Amino acid sequence: MPTSKPHSTAIEPKEYLVHIPKRPVYVGLAVFAVVAVLLFLCAPHYKPLTLSTGNDTNYAHQDIIKKFFLSSTTCATDNEDKTTRIKEFNTYFKTNKYVNRAVIRGCNDMDSMLYKDDAGNWQRSQIKIILSGRQNPEWQKACLIDDITTSDTKAPNEGSSVDGSNLKICENLAKASYIEVNLKLGIHFHF
Repeated sequence: MPTSKPHSTAIEPKEYLVHIPKRPVYVGLAVFAVVAVLLFLCAPHYKPLTLSTGNDTNYAHQDIIKKFFLSSTTCATDNEDKTTRIKEFNTYFKTNKYVNRAVIRGCNDMDSMLYKDDAGNWQRSQIKIILSGRQNPEWQKACLIDDITTSDTKAPNEGSSVDGSNLKICENLAKASYIEVNLKLGIHFHF
């Protein structure tokens, strides 16, 4: 009696040219993708520059006032009385549209440009600036303060050491901050 194979309805496995990895690889890739996205969103130096909201500006103003107001309005050697100094501080105190740069006037009419470091702390820069005057547009744009200071419409003096020094400081601030990352991402600033 001939024996026959029982008829099977199961599909026989075929060999594929492409190897499809098992599920643990997909889980690993998914975890990696989630971590990469969280790092991108949470690390301040990876966030692109954005225009500030009213809340951002208010928070920055409170932070700057808390850190710089007292030292900028009460100096033993100041030529002005305290009331005049406070008015001067309030007149010249401005933050830029990205809320990462600010300008203030302090004792003896000493003006300062402030910048926000990657940790989110406000620092005083070494920029030489006179807020009641006009600024060289080249370094003014590089410092991202062209929206809060007045531009000089005349051609700047060739080889001005102050302008060259200010431009170098501004470029170094950009290199040390998330602006550089934005440039690498293709967001261009017209310096």
